[in-house]
Amino acid sequence: MTKVKVEPGICGLTAVITADSEDGMEAEVHVETRCKMIREMADGLGETLNAYELLMPSPGQERCLPAITAKYPTHASCPVLAGLLKCVEAECGLALKKDASITFIEE
Repeated sequence: MTKVKVEPGICGLTAVITADSEDGMEAEVHVETRCKMIREMADGLGETLNAYELLMPSPGQERCLPAITAKYPTHASCPVLAGLLKCVEAECGLALKKDASITFIEE
């Protein structure tokens, strides 16, 4: 099982995402958040996601990020969707587990 926590910023609507895969291809995904838009997106995507269709579409197949954001509009810079994709990617062995971050630098 892979579990990530996404702190999206000023909204304070933290998301905890878990993914569990037995075959390295499909992952059972669960998203916990108080954000209505992210909950609707997670419900719409369903609990079982195919990592290869999600992250590496075949030529001519619709890319996941534009398709997801077109169907489930969220705040454009919300990092929760990226966190969901990273969680599935790591759980299915398509990437190593490594923290990612966005940091504001005041100069």
